[in-house]
Amino acid sequence: MASLPASRRSFLTLSGLAPMGLFAASNAPSVAPSPQTADTIVTLEGARLTVRSRMIAKPCRLTVIGDAHYATDDARGEPFRKHSKRMSGGPQKMGPLRQKMQAAKAAGCDAALLLGDILNFPSEAGAEELAAVIREAPLPCLYTAGNHDWHYEGLPGPEVSLRKEWIDKRLRPLYGGRDPMAYAERFGDLKVLMVDDSTYSILPEQLDFIRRELADGVPTILGVHIPLYVPWRRDDIFFGVGHPDWNAAHDPYHQIERRERWPEAGHTEVTFAFRRELLACPHLLGVVAGHIHTQSLDLFDGKFQFVLPKATPCELLFLPR
Repeated sequence: MASLPASRRSFLTLSGLAPMGLFAASNAPSVAPSPQTADTIVTLEGARLTVRSRMIAKPCRLTVIGDAHYATDDARGEPFRKHSKRMSGGPQKMGPLRQKMQAAKAAGCDAALLLGDILNFPSEAGAEELAAVIREAPLPCLYTAGNHDWHYEGLPGPEVSLRKEWIDKRLRPLYGGRDPMAYAERFGDLKVLMVDDSTYSILPEQLDFIRRELADGVPTILGVHIPLYVPWRRDDIFFGVGHPDWNAAHDPYHQIERRERWPEAGHTEVTFAFRRELLACPHLLGVVAGHIHTQSLDLFDGKFQFVLPKATPCELLFLPR
């Protein structure tokens, strides 16, 4: 099947095709839509993903940003310099992020999703400035953490514990009073679930959360930092949530990032169940994630997974089918 240049528009139907394992990267194969039978049609054009679904009655437009990697810091970060030094390169001030929020509002977006690694490390200065950007944004902002947002490299301890410690110390103002591990917001016909998977693993309470939220039949998307495992991307361990080879033997960066190695046994059954139950849900339209730094689109089990390019706003447009 011939590939189209990324600048060309690509149509993919999720009804009937995804179970055969059809997938598309940013230069997606061209698949003729079937208007009479398709439940959902996905159109990818540049950094805009349009989802036309029979489950949507009223349009919804979202802007989505991940992996901006701001290294904002000041004198208060001096005691942590040995933990932030490697990640200190990167943009400092968040004026461009403010401008992106203004542009999203002007474009008619209903909300902005910030999908983690907006910060390079949890400095006081960075967390305070990001909190101000979110608080002063002209549209609702939904944030979830990435692995760098809460990670000071070289601090000892399990990642789950370190995440909780630095969310509590620095990042809580970014959530607007919501639960940092998982929360839901509704925009018209569409429900957005934000789940923190920044350790690659899922907690039992997060699995309970998605079971509750997916039980009401509302069309839903999931926002996470780390993408779900996709079978034809098995060689890419960073599509890691539910990846069967995610374990200590396949952890390439634990020494560079100065953190504990991934578990010898790999994922728990809770993480596998999280992925499995999401993909089994008929009204989950898809997943949007960051972490990889390269834009891609995969279709599987009747869902899409859209992975964002680094630091580049993307648009998700949901329309009636």
